[in-house]
Amino acid sequence: MYAIARDRGRQYRMCEGDLVRVDLMGKPVGSEVVFDDLLLVSTEDGIKAGRPGVEGASVVAEVVAEEKGPKLKIMKQRRVNHSKTRMGHRQHYTVVRVKEIRARPAQGEDASSD
Repeated sequence: MYAIARDRGRQYRMCEGDLVRVDLMGKPVGSEVVFDDLLLVSTEDGIKAGRPGVEGASVVAEVVAEEKGPKLKIMKQRRVNHSKTRMGHRQHYTVVRVKEIRARPAQGEDASSD
């Protein structure tokens, strides 16, 4: 069982028990996070795709840690002017552990439709 969740413009594939690095959320370690904007849910009954999202489905996760990604170095050099610019960037992430994928059909909808 897995789900494709959308969070602030990015998409993540989530299975139960997985550790997923998402953009920094600012939530304390140990708190619960619910992703309710799911694009696709795969269960034993089949695949349920939403337009634009799957109604009534959500992913419950727990915040495990906050970490930093690798440092990226950016160098710009202008040939004629003899000027250089050096910059760096390090992205911050929140690591979440997926606890449960809730995939129930919407009101008045059969699970085998689509």
